[in-house]
Formats: sequence, structure tokens, C-alpha cells
Amino acid sequence: PWIVEASTETIAIGTPVSGIVVAIYVDWGDRVKAGAPLFKVDTRDLEAQLLPVNAKVKEVAAQGLPATAKVNEAEATLAKAENRLKVGESLEPGVSISGEEMANRRFDIGIDKAILASTEAQVEQIKAQIASAKAQVEQIEREIELRTIRAPISGQILQLKTRLGEYAPSGVI
Repeated sequence: PWIVEASTETIAIGTPVSGIVVAIYVDWGDRVKAGAPLFKVDTRDLEAQLLPVNAKVKEVAAQGLPATAKVNEAEATLAKAENRLKVGESLEPGVSISGEEMANRRFDIGIDKAILASTEAQVEQIKAQIASAKAQVEQIEREIELRTIRAPISGQILQLKTRLGEYAPSGVI
């Protein structure tokens, strides 16, 4: 096993996941500080998982541009309908504008508000999907980082029984 001797006690070092040791950062007798990397377990499986997840982030982000454009279009359409209603309200009812036309202009505003709310909801949904995909990326990156085993405290390396290329089972090795 790996053993780090601290000023307080001797500590056997383990790994949270099993795998092939791909890097050893210390030698027997080295003094290490807390947090210093000791060795690394293979991360290729996790790195392979990053590729599609990063692609998903880009894919979903690309959907945001047309959705945002739809929001802008819906806002402009609503502003136009509100302006038409305002103009209609300044006209004399029954003479310059019919009651039916005024009702239609009010209905148009309701429809346009609903369309705007729907497009805004689509943008929010896309933002949530982006956040979810980014969280997956972050989770995988953290798992990769966990495969670099670090010294829990400062001390001296007393034993190195694991060699480069050997399988390291999870737990104390």
C-alpha cells in the first residue's frame, strides 16, 4: 500500500475507484504537502463520456439563437398590435373604426401575448437544458479529478507498492 507518514500518524492511502495506475507523481522518501498529487488512475472512460456531453451543450446552445429570434419577433408583433389598438382607440367608434375591428385588435394583443409567453418559455427551457448538460460536464470533470489521488495531509512517502500500469482496486491499496 501507499503509506504517508505525517507528524501525527501513518496513513494508508486508497483510491475511491479501481483502475489502472497511469501516473505516479512521487518517489519513496519524498516529502509531500497536503493536496499534492500522489498517483492517477486511468480516466479514459470518463474522457470518452465528455465528448458527447460537450457536443450536447453545443447542440442545445445552438437552439438558443433561433428561439431568441422568435422572442424578438413575438415582441415586435405584440408592439405592432398594441400600436394598432392605440390608434384604433383614438378613432371614433362606429364611424372611423368598427366595433368588430376594435375587438379583433384586442384579441390580437391577447394572441400575441400568448405567443410571446410561449417563445419565452421555450428559451427558458433551452437555458435549463444547457444548464443540465453543463452540469453533466462538470460532474464528469470532477470524477476525472477524483482519479488523481492526493495526499490528505503533509508528510513523507514511506512505501510505494503500486507500480505504473498495475490495477489499483478501490479502497486502501
